[in-house]
Amino acid sequence: MEARSTKHEARNGYTLIELVVAVGLFALVMTLASGAYLLMIDLNRQAQGIATGVDNLSFALETMTRSIRTGTAYRCGTLGSEGDCPGGANSFSFTDASGADITYAHGFQADEVTGAIVKNGTIILTDPSVSVSSLMFYVSGTATVASADFAQPYVTIIISGTVSSGPRKTPQVFTVETGATMRGIDLNIASAPSEDIPTPTCTLSADSAFVLPGGLPKLSWTTRFSDSISIDQGIGPVSPAFYGSEDATTPLATTTTYTATATNSAGGSATCSATVSVSGVGSCSATHFGCISGTSANNVEDTNVWTWTCTGANGGTTVSCSEEKPTNLSGYAWSPLIGWISFSGPNYGVLENKTTGALYGYAWSSRIGWISFNASDGTHTAPRVDFTTGNISGWARACAAFADKTTCSEPLDSKSGGWDGWIALSGIAQDGSRYGITQSSTCEWTGFAWGSTGIGAISVRGTAADYSTYGVTGDDPAACAPH
Repeated sequence: MEARSTKHEARNGYTLIELVVAVGLFALVMTLASGAYLLMIDLNRQAQGIATGVDNLSFALETMTRSIRTGTAYRCGTLGSEGDCPGGANSFSFTDASGADITYAHGFQADEVTGAIVKNGTIILTDPSVSVSSLMFYVSGTATVASADFAQPYVTIIISGTVSSGPRKTPQVFTVETGATMRGIDLNIASAPSEDIPTPTCTLSADSAFVLPGGLPKLSWTTRFSDSISIDQGIGPVSPAFYGSEDATTPLATTTTYTATATNSAGGSATCSATVSVSGVGSCSATHFGCISGTSANNVEDTNVWTWTCTGANGGTTVSCSEEKPTNLSGYAWSPLIGWISFSGPNYGVLENKTTGALYGYAWSSRIGWISFNASDGTHTAPRVDFTTGNISGWARACAAFADKTTCSEPLDSKSGGWDGWIALSGIAQDGSRYGITQSSTCEWTGFAWGSTGIGAISVRGTAADYSTYGVTGDDPAACAPH
């Protein structure tokens, strides 16, 4: 007999501990997944509730705006109120398409706590899940064509509040804005009798308050309740009547006021005006730092010249000015009849233009007063130096011959016996000999002038009775040299 050996086959499996761990992990995962699943269900329910509340709010606003668009007689507040309300109101009234008066306003739900949109004081349009905290209506364009309001009536609605839904009733804040325009044409006005047409009004303005001489301003106008408008100063009727602009037709030389007259078919009229000033052009005076027109500024003095500017009025044109400094004459002349004649002193003197040789200013005699070098007429020429020859020609004049001896102006003094005061700086004597004054290249005067029998001969250089010398001399020899 053979002996056989037997082997037991080993079989694999889970131990009890492994099974317990596996089941525990499965339970943990399912617990966590269940919590998330339940949370998602809760959030979904809450979102559905909020959506339901928002849908209800949207439906309420759509119902309101549909009725408002087809309605008329828009007005803020309750029935009986009128007009626009740019500042807003918490209620709005109108007449719907069927002719019924409708009022939408902010109110409350049955609990008298939760805000709501209420129609005609009793009909609640919003769901209790929607709490309306603010409801505002802004109305414009309610006036008619008779009041010159050409805009369609329009209402803007702004609503704020919260939507609460779901198990926890978590409020979600919202603000919604919408609007509605009346579909019908806002021409609810009959032809008004002429006596009811308002009095016209108008405005007139210029594009600039100032123009340069010869400028043409542009005028602009606006009117209300006017059929026509006309502007003076040669412009005439302009169109369109209610607004526009037009250039002036006449160049301005002085400040001008334009007046417009607006009229309508009822005989009403109104006037309005605009003033345009003319900016000046600066003009230099012959005397330094002076202006014939305009304002002097930027005054500068150097060795040989004065410079300054003259600015025209009203921001006008500015011109540059200059004057060459003259040669100042000083010293004394002598006349046996009137004594010493001074050519310079405090606040007076005789001056010589370095370019033209013209003499101007005043000398002084203690016997007869001022002697003017500024006088000339058709017979007597103005005094001047010829820089080529040095000869001085022309006339001076004694102011003592005039009634007004201070200003040295006409008429002559009735007591002068016909003496006219003229003093010849050069000429021919009765014996046929020539006399006159000559200026040297060093600015020294020599010779004689003649002042008729009232003054006699005037010597501009010589020796006095006390043997002292006298004479008239300029202070700028370089300017006196022949040129």
